[in-house]
Amino acid sequence: MFEVFKTAQKDKGLSTLLYDDPDVVEDKDVDLIMALTDKLQTEPDYPLPEGYLKTKERIADYDYVLPEKSKHLLKESMVISVETLDGLVNSLFGFHFIEPSITYIEKIKAKK
Repeated sequence: MFEVFKTAQKDKGLSTLLYDDPDVVEDKDVDLIMALTDKLQTEPDYPLPEGYLKTKERIADYDYVLPEKSKHLLKESMVISVETLDGLVNSLFGFHFIEPSITYIEKIKAKK
């Protein structure tokens, strides 16, 4: 849904900053906050300038594959077929029929 709104803003020639990073509400320090966030990804203990904070954000990573228990019951060709079909259905109709496997990634971000 956000991608649709972001594309619409971009097509109109308007700023997509809110969709790129919802934590940034002002345009003036965007480059600095993005640079600090990138630096924190490689060096989590990097000292931030006065007035900036480190925050941890949990990002959900969805992986649409069959569960391991199901894979043991099926032939490898069936597993590949079902996962490929799920990808095609998502590409054509915008939904998955395989339940996602969710893992969370913690990302450290700079915030003002």
